[in-house]
Amino acid sequence: MAALGATLLAWWRADQAHVELEETSRKAIRAEEPIVTTLEGGA
Repeated sequence: MAALGATLLAWWRADQAHVELEETSRKAIRAEEPIVTTLEGGA
């Protein structure tokens, strides 16, 4: 049972790290959008 618990904990941590990475990527993309729009509008 302990091995199962350790496996689930490791899986959960990996899943949390993946979710955090996705959120960070989305924030970075959102931060870049206005810059791209400004460059296109100015050109």
